[in-house]
Amino acid sequence: MKLNKKDLLILIIPLIIAAALYPVLPAQIPKQFGFNGEVSYMAKEFIFIIGLTPFLIYKYRQARRK
Repeated sequence: MKLNKKDLLILIIPLIIAAALYPVLPAQIPKQFGFNGEVSYMAKEFIFIIGLTPFLIYKYRQARRK
């Protein structure tokens, strides 16, 4: 897989934003609410996976166009 400048920007910018916001995040982030109103939590370390999502979507759409 060859990465051009646009690929690198789409990969790096969300990760930079996630790294900048990481120190101000609470220890647990609410992920979803159950039917009984209870909150299930997600560890804040998973924010970096969310940061990779735009790149993965971009590469998937790019591969489908070919």
